[in-house]
Amino acid sequence: MGLVACVECGKEVSSSAPRCPNCGYSVGQYSGKSKGLAIVLALFLGGLGIHKFYLGKPGVGFIYLIFCWTFIPAILGLIDALVLAGKNEREFTGAVRPGIASNLAMDNKGEIKPIYQQPAFWAVLAGVVLIILAVNLANNNGSESSEPAVSSIQSSAEVDEPDYVDETTGQMNARKSAESYIRFQAFSKLGLIDQLEYEDYSPEDCEYAVNILDVDWMEQALLKAESYLEYQAFSQESLFEQLQYEKFTDEEANYGVSNVTVDWMEQAALKAKSYLEYQSFSRDGLIDQLLYEGFTQEQAEYGVSQNGY
Repeated sequence: MGLVACVECGKEVSSSAPRCPNCGYSVGQYSGKSKGLAIVLALFLGGLGIHKFYLGKPGVGFIYLIFCWTFIPAILGLIDALVLAGKNEREFTGAVRPGIASNLAMDNKGEIKPIYQQPAFWAVLAGVVLIILAVNLANNNGSESSEPAVSSIQSSAEVDEPDYVDETTGQMNARKSAESYIRFQAFSKLGLIDQLEYEDYSPEDCEYAVNILDVDWMEQALLKAESYLEYQAFSQESLFEQLQYEKFTDEEANYGVSNVTVDWMEQAALKAKSYLEYQSFSRDGLIDQLLYEGFTQEQAEYGVSQNGY
């Protein structure tokens, strides 16, 4: 506890006195708050009401904090900063309250009223209730708007669902196996039949399962070509032959090779590099090897030149 000078009359009074005994000026001016700091808090943390807590107005600060998600308190914080900047020192210190207790309602005896009789308590409670109602309303609207879309998808699925009622047990299991295979790996039609036969399904069930699938075999050839190129270098000719080996038709293999996104020059360079990692070649010998792999003369020479020759 110390003595400070009254801003109004200049007399020295106790810093804990509620008012100046000489002129009756409010003790708020002795709170020791900084106008500059208050402006900075309003500018940068005004959306959370921090400047209100600093200035001894926790009730308003709580309201700012509760509604911070609306960004309205941030705008009010900017306005508060401008208002504070426009106050002179006397106006500012007179507006500052000494502490939380001065914001609380008092009874006739000068004692603080219970929390449920405080206006700030009901303001905070009302804010919480409004937020809960707003969130529930938003959730309900979102659920209602999504229900038609879900129903639409379900009805579409019901319409498009193939009729499997007359399937035998063997046909059903073969179909499910085929669906599982095609979901994780690209197959040709004959290659998928071979895979099902390897699983000991009857030829008839294998034929049924593959024929009933809704599959674009051209796209399967393209997917297979892409998967090969992820792990190994191919010439256009050798990739075509590999797809034929996987039992794609000539048309499907040609589609896969023609539509895959690849630089055949770079494929030649990668193939040359892979050969040189395990075996020594002369320049001409490496070119011959690339030509044997189906690369063109131009591609073979490019591939060799990219590996030091």
